[in-house]
Amino acid sequence: FWVCLVCFFKLKDVNWALNISSNVGIELSDPEPRCLIELKVEDNQYHNEPKIKEVILDLDEKELKKLYDTLETIKVKLDSLSH
Repeated sequence: FWVCLVCFFKLKDVNWALNISSNVGIELSDPEPRCLIELKVEDNQYHNEPKIKEVILDLDEKELKKLYDTLETIKVKLDSLSH
């Protein structure tokens, strides 16, 4: 019996959408903007044929900024290695 504790996926596609919703039941609440990011990834643990999986991230503005800052830090590090 073998369990994959850490699996690696290859990014195949990215889609995104903005979703602005108000809290149901609260008449005067401000709409809460959310970002939906869909990552399509290839799972190579199936040796016969790769399986595409979808990962959905539902982020508010603060979470999106944290993700962006992290990706920007990674990009800066990669850029410094390639020069």
